[in-house]
Amino acid sequence: MYEANVERIRTSLHGRIRQIEGQVPKTHYSRISVATLKDFDKEIKESMGILADLYSGFISGCNGLSFDEKQEFLGAVNESLIAESQAVVGLLGKAERLSGRTDDLPLVAKAHDRLADRARTMALVTEYLHGKARTPKNDKENQDGSQNDSDQNDS
Repeated sequence: MYEANVERIRTSLHGRIRQIEGQVPKTHYSRISVATLKDFDKEIKESMGILADLYSGFISGCNGLSFDEKQEFLGAVNESLIAESQAVVGLLGKAERLSGRTDDLPLVAKAHDRLADRARTMALVTEYLHGKARTPKNDKENQDGSQNDSDQNDS
């Protein structure tokens, strides 16, 4: 969904993107040499914990969101985001346990970097969904005609 609608999502979140993406760890551990990676073991574990908290936040933040009939596609995206986040939380738990093993650290670093990149995307999509979900404020804006773009054709 994000890849197909990058411009629309980023435009709607203009001015807040840096703040939203700033919650996600930025260090790319997979770029660090294998020899020095073991020195970052504790930092990787902490970063994995931050990512797990973010993904758990995506789950709780998206549970209960509702969309009107014209935005059925966004409802499907919301459910998909929740399911993916639940799976990733489990993977992060396993990766965090493996990070203590020096042999597995390069794989954990790669997994961390990919999941952090995905978390940046999911954070933006989550914020976008919150803006489009049915709430009293959003319903009033829709009635006033101030939001006249339909997300039914976002696919």
